[in-house]
Amino acid sequence: MKRHTNGILHFLFILLACTATSVQPVCADELSELYLNSSNNNSNSAIGANILIVLDTSGSMTKHGVAELGFTVDPEIYWGAPYDPDIVYPGPCDANTAYRKGYPDYDYDGDGDIDQADADRDGDGDIDESDLADADFQSCDNEYNFPMTAMACQRVLEQGVAVDHFGEFRASRSSDYNGKTMNGQWYDLDSAFNGVGSVPGNWGFPMTIWRECASDYGNHGFDEVSDPEYKWPHDSGTGLGFTANSVQARDLSDRRMQLVATGNYINYFRWAQTRLAAVQAALREVIAQLPPETRVGIMRFEVNGGDGTDGGYMIQEFVELGENTIDASGNIVISPNRQAIITSIHAIDPAD
Repeated sequence: MKRHTNGILHFLFILLACTATSVQPVCADELSELYLNSSNNNSNSAIGANILIVLDTSGSMTKHGVAELGFTVDPEIYWGAPYDPDIVYPGPCDANTAYRKGYPDYDYDGDGDIDQADADRDGDGDIDESDLADADFQSCDNEYNFPMTAMACQRVLEQGVAVDHFGEFRASRSSDYNGKTMNGQWYDLDSAFNGVGSVPGNWGFPMTIWRECASDYGNHGFDEVSDPEYKWPHDSGTGLGFTANSVQARDLSDRRMQLVATGNYINYFRWAQTRLAAVQAALREVIAQLPPETRVGIMRFEVNGGDGTDGGYMIQEFVELGENTIDASGNIVISPNRQAIITSIHAIDPAD
């Protein structure tokens, strides 16, 4: 049961001071020195401190991007692992929806032109996911999206995001759709098909409006399980936009460059850029290095429950951190109590 506290006389914020300029363990040494009694240089005279961490979990903590933080957080470092399509990441975007945006669509280098330099931002000669910034991704409530059931691009399916030339297959039927010809050909992605995964065919059967990327050419098609040989786009003039015959293939490299990302990937990337994520990352480093006799508790305030209550809520009782250990490979193993606190902090979501 959450314990409501209306008046707290003494507590310690380990928040913005640790994250204003970096998510590195900048506070660990200062805290260790502050809460160690080092008189007579006797390390055994340590006095355990009681540290109460109070986290702001109001809606403003979900603000994200360089403009809000002053720096960019590598999502792989924040999550401790690369993007995994089998994990549903917290955030407002629908994990089963793909969001698209022209790329590049703004003057990233400030030279007055939107050109190749605005796309290849790291200068490695390739335009790929390493060039992306928070502002590149589409807003979750933007209409330029479509269901993942109509996605054929392997990089989007497996890695969550792709910067590539994308085509859209308009299956053949006798009538137009939203004013667009349906003739079994590949076109640029068009807003007429926003939110559309399939359209009714001539006999009422649904026909998928496939979205495919140029890099899949000859490598990956619309169904790697049932029809793995159909791995080339094809202007068929029918309801099927793929072929197993490379002679009939249609290269999509002449289609417009797009950034297409799953809602799940956008959540993965953007959550790591939020104010709360920066705090969580900093606290993880600090807690891992505090003296073992330190006792830590966690509170949150401004729960978005709409019940009008004031004050804070205890989510982790005070517990002594305990000693970290070293495994056989020489790696530090975080003590169970430290790990439990870190896990509790990372489970906090302003939307709770």
